[in-house]
Amino acid sequence: MNVKKTKVVVFEARKSVCQAFQYEGEVIEQLNSFKYLGVELHGTKGMQTAIHRLTMLGKKAVFALRHRCVELRISDPTLQCQLFDALVKPVLSYGCEVWSDHIAREQLEVVHRAFLKSLLGVSTTTSSYVVLAEFGRFPLEIFWWQQTMRFLSHVSFEVDSDRMLKLAYDVQLQLLAARQKILFGNQSAMGRKNRLLACWLAQVDEQLSTYNLCINNDQLPPCAHLKQLAERQYIIHHQVAAADSSQVRAYLGLNSSAQYGYKEYLSKVDNAQLRRSLTCFRCANHKLQIELGRQVKPVKVSVQQRYYKLCNLGAVEDEDHFLLVCPAYHNVRERFKGSLPLTAITPLAELLSCQQQGILARFLVQCQTVISELLHQT
Repeated sequence: MNVKKTKVVVFEARKSVCQAFQYEGEVIEQLNSFKYLGVELHGTKGMQTAIHRLTMLGKKAVFALRHRCVELRISDPTLQCQLFDALVKPVLSYGCEVWSDHIAREQLEVVHRAFLKSLLGVSTTTSSYVVLAEFGRFPLEIFWWQQTMRFLSHVSFEVDSDRMLKLAYDVQLQLLAARQKILFGNQSAMGRKNRLLACWLAQVDEQLSTYNLCINNDQLPPCAHLKQLAERQYIIHHQVAAADSSQVRAYLGLNSSAQYGYKEYLSKVDNAQLRRSLTCFRCANHKLQIELGRQVKPVKVSVQQRYYKLCNLGAVEDEDHFLLVCPAYHNVRERFKGSLPLTAITPLAELLSCQQQGILARFLVQCQTVISELLHQT
């Protein structure tokens, strides 16, 4: 063994004074972290250093992608998402089989969500569920979870029993069994001993438990089945939680008839400004009082008082009132009546799902121009 090329990293909860390692009388250099196969392993920070590095690399890849799209005049959101999956997703996903921590995955998912929000042209405060739903995409965490399960299946059933990887997996099984014994024996045993028994396999098992599954040495659920289960649970969870998010609730109301999937208007409306106006309206990222009143601090304006001060009807200025009822935009409606179903009884979801998405976007822009002029006059 070449001592000059050998390094030591001591993994511990907090930094401590450690006796120097020696080999044949020579001291081996001790480091705080070490990069192994492209993944930086830190002695006290675990995978945090590696996740931070992947985040930075992912942001650089996104910047390069956007710069190249501008050079090649690529504006189609579908193609840009495909380029993201081909060029950025592999960077963010490097080594995802071993960093099973939810916090780490959330940190990397921010890069994905920021790219999509920039592509849509909505604000950074827009609900992540709404943004992903417009593209019919799911969090990258589901893909990372699928890759982890494939790796687990490979180690469990395909690796020879005498290989180092398999021996390490057997140790993980022992740690998991000891941890479960403590938890089942004493539910209050969540202290130091339980933390010492925490391991990669325990995190995987905890994730499986959210789907009422567990690690079985004889058989693991198919990865495709887990992917479908995770996607279905993601949609159901946010639909149930919509009661706590006015933005998600408004989005589901405007798109109640549409299935979860890519919205075709993103490709049909070529003009970027028109597309952005339509997207912002669909995502409740507009300047109507129903949304602005929610943002008032420290106390929100009650929904009943979020009316448009220039409207003599005294009604709440929501999306339905803005497009179909408010007399301030009567002249604009008259110009578009021949192309759009603009009647007071037209369901808003039906209007937003009409075939003439380009005309609908122009109608929205003209209505927004009118409201800007009226506010400027006052």
